[in-house]
Amino acid sequence: MNSKQPLRVLQVVESALTGVGRHLFDLTEGLVEMGHSVHLIYSPDRMDRAFERRLEALTRRSNSFAAHPLSMRRGPSARDPLIAATVARYVRNHGPFQLVHGHSSKGGAIARLAGQLCRLPSVYTPHAIRTMNPFISPLERRILTTAERTLARMSGAVIAVSYEEGEHLVETLRFPAHRVRVVVNGIERFAHPDRDDARRTLQIPRDIPVAGFVGRLSDQKGLDVLLKAWQRVLTPLPQARLAIVGHGELEQTLRRLALELGVDHAVDWLGEQVGVEVMPAFDVLAFPSRYEGLSYVLLEALVIGLPVVASDKSSAGTAIDDGSSGYIHRVNDDAALSEHLTRLLSDPDLCAEFGWSAQNKVESFGVSQMIEQTLDVYYEITGHDASHVSGGARTQPRSRPKYVS
Repeated sequence: MNSKQPLRVLQVVESALTGVGRHLFDLTEGLVEMGHSVHLIYSPDRMDRAFERRLEALTRRSNSFAAHPLSMRRGPSARDPLIAATVARYVRNHGPFQLVHGHSSKGGAIARLAGQLCRLPSVYTPHAIRTMNPFISPLERRILTTAERTLARMSGAVIAVSYEEGEHLVETLRFPAHRVRVVVNGIERFAHPDRDDARRTLQIPRDIPVAGFVGRLSDQKGLDVLLKAWQRVLTPLPQARLAIVGHGELEQTLRRLALELGVDHAVDWLGEQVGVEVMPAFDVLAFPSRYEGLSYVLLEALVIGLPVVASDKSSAGTAIDDGSSGYIHRVNDDAALSEHLTRLLSDPDLCAEFGWSAQNKVESFGVSQMIEQTLDVYYEITGHDASHVSGGARTQPRSRPKYVS
């Protein structure tokens, strides 16, 4: 093939919610703008309104993009071979494609099976691979590990969105190291309210120290740990407030826990909000997740200039520097979490210093860098030369791990 020929890429996704959908469309829109052609097979059963809006907009404005809905079940299903055969038929009817790229576990499995049927190179981005989840049973973990290792051998490359996820793929799951790449999620600077405007909207006084959380109210996010830590924070800082943005299956359980701990008077349950409009009201972002890929909430905190206190299982080490733009504590350690929150909330100057350091890191996480690095992976597994697309600049993530070539 002519090395200057634009790529034709097939993307496959089952769960197009929140961060996965955002990443997929950041990538897809960037590829289309660069002159590539992208087809998308997605499940209409699991997508949010943001994904739907971007899907409709890109379909209207670009002839280089096409989307095809295909219902898929979230977990393993007897229909999966039929779904993979349907995707392979799509490849034959709408190709040629240079590669197929699957996102999350089901989309990744379907894409790689279809790639095998069509002899097409495949890329897999897990977006926080499920084996990072500490809540799955030993039996489920063994089954998933076996399946992921088998499918990894069919992958031209596996892209981790954080260094922590990359380490898990190689060191825990024992994926072939030469197939693993780290391409971190990207974000651009955006307009947002200043602290005073955000606080006026939420009716929070200027001088009250506020820690905040943004995310789903689930076991994964570690809010039970945060509430226990908050009980400790209130001893030296009885005026402090904890703002919780989001909803989820554990909301009532967590509200009861707040009552039992005696902290309910100092917790504001804000429900579903636009995170970037609320977060400027915080002094600190608390992020005690038990596992993550690389959350866009962390990247949004960098843009806003918020110090972050996060667990060591949240992939926060990819985005923040412990001790200069935030603090990282052991997962489930409410004592350490409370100590770090108290230190920052008690010292506005330290918060400002950490926030300034956070903002200085934003340029390391540009969307254009994410797209260029993904293109490098595409060209590597297809034998193309990316220089005509990315201007010859093969932008690398900072301090690449030893297993990333």
